[in-house]
Amino acid sequence: MKIILASLIVTLATYAQACSAQDMQMSIFSEQQTFDQFSQNTVQPTWLIGQTGKLQVMGFTQVTRTHRHLDNDHQDSTTRHHLGFGVHQQITSFFYTQMVITEHNGGQPTVKLGVEF
Repeated sequence: MKIILASLIVTLATYAQACSAQDMQMSIFSEQQTFDQFSQNTVQPTWLIGQTGKLQVMGFTQVTRTHRHLDNDHQDSTTRHHLGFGVHQQITSFFYTQMVITEHNGGQPTVKLGVEF
């Protein structure tokens, strides 16, 4: 009974937060590169919470799969995961600034500051 009640409270709290949230955007960035010796696929779902044009909270996860072609019968595959969060501000439709903290495969955190076009 305690588990059901706790689940109900968490569900209602999540619903209330979602109803009162201002704006939320989700984008999925995908990239595929093919070279002679290997190919690489990257998928990055990104969430932006807040009003466009103002400072927004940002969170993302990035999954990169690399397939190396050793010979005709063998392939070697590796997968890397990157997690991150930070703040994002869209200045114009093509200009934005970000401050992001990322973690690479359980490693040390990295701070990235960017002004992008």
